[in-house]
Amino acid sequence: MQLPDEMTCPHCGSIYERTYTKVSMRDKDYADCDVCERRLDSWNGSVIPMHRLIKRGELP
Repeated sequence: MQLPDEMTCPHCGSIYERTYTKVSMRDKDYADCDVCERRLDSWNGSVIPMHRLIKRGELP
């Protein structure tokens, strides 16, 4: 299993802690930023990232 990491929204600079959950079936989906509501991350597999907002960025 992967360790938690940090990622930054490329659109507004919000910082997220990203953890991972393994599921039994393959999943294809995406997550949007809680601040600017633009695409933050996407996946296609059985390891699903979970995002927790740590620091809000600035809206453009």
